Amino acid sequence: MIILDTDVLIEIMDKKSKKGEELLKRIVESGKDICITAIDPS
Repeated sequence: MIILDTDVLIEIMDKKSKKGEELLKRIVESGKDICITAIDPS
């Protein structure tokens, strides 16, 4: 399982980021499950 933090998500969503493009490619090619964390304010 791969847990993505906000820094990685921001890089991936930045269309101009070569680093984000490479990160996304490596994540998808890994074949692992992907998840993100969340803080529940309640």
